[in-house]
Amino acid sequence: MSNARLDRTQVPPDLWAREIWVPQSGAKPSLVEVIGGLYLTGGKRSGFYVLAPDGSLGEYLGRNKPDLRSMRGTRV
Repeated sequence: MSNARLDRTQVPPDLWAREIWVPQSGAKPSLVEVIGGLYLTGGKRSGFYVLAPDGSLGEYLGRNKPDLRSMRGTRV
């Protein structure tokens, strides 16, 4: 199991993470569910992101919830 860590200094100040999803097995990447000021005003950057190895937000996956059945959620 991965021990994913989010580096908050690499997250834009108008976003913050709500939960990190870590794969229970396999080579899937960890995911971050991000909410923030832009979300409240209808912004386009809130949703799910891949957690990059350096702790920053990687690829934006969108607002739709991905399949998280094989992952464990951890509050940030």
